[in-house]
Amino acid sequence: MTLNKKLFILIWLGGTLSVLAVLPYAFSLQQDLLQSVPFSLPVLALLSLLQSTVLLAIATSLGLFFAKKVGFKFTVLEQVLSGKSNAIQWKDFLRLPIVLGIVTAVVIFFGDWLFKLAGVVIDDKYVTEIPIWKRFLAAFYGGIGEEILLRLFLLSMLVWIFGKITRSEAPLSRSGLVWSAIVITSIIFGLGHLPATSAIIELTPLVIARAIVLNGIAGLVLGLLYWKRGLESAIIAHFTTDLMILIVLPALLP
Repeated sequence: MTLNKKLFILIWLGGTLSVLAVLPYAFSLQQDLLQSVPFSLPVLALLSLLQSTVLLAIATSLGLFFAKKVGFKFTVLEQVLSGKSNAIQWKDFLRLPIVLGIVTAVVIFFGDWLFKLAGVVIDDKYVTEIPIWKRFLAAFYGGIGEEILLRLFLLSMLVWIFGKITRSEAPLSRSGLVWSAIVITSIIFGLGHLPATSAIIELTPLVIARAIVLNGIAGLVLGLLYWKRGLESAIIAHFTTDLMILIVLPALLP
């Protein structure tokens, strides 16, 4: 089996497992809506998993294609798959994404407080009333599943498209081009959280702005990490941010 095939299987399998991990949290968050669904919970879980499995397979395959075309790197994953994990300086690799993940979470937490002052008060039952183990598992979907869809697939595709439009042979060397793709991806990342937000509060222009701004902050950081340090760093940072927002900060700052 080639290294590229191994890379696909590893990323796709990680994404699929992250979907399975988030289901307990998602079902708890939307338990009121689930009462009107004409399926039993196991059937709904199976349908959700099958749908996500296909979507992640497509996103992973296309994402790797676009990423390789424009030059995004997967150094750590490739070293692990090649049996060269001993060559990885794990402390150096983990330090930056973990620190940036923590800082991003604090900034988002503070930004959420500012939106509360502006009148956007969202019931925090999604944090306080859902068991910690479910919130912990949900962080894996943010870290893996969302990074596959947003960074590996969407960001890579946008950079590839912009490279074609501008006829650039090395689009990653053009910071304006890459930042444009990162900003667009960050906005879409924020909009992608609106369905979950709508289950908690009525969508208003200010609520929509909150979703775009707060998630967009994370999107900018994660896009930069993907560009400069690879998908692995973006995954670690996203996972850290979600752990902070879902578990650590609510416990420290109730």
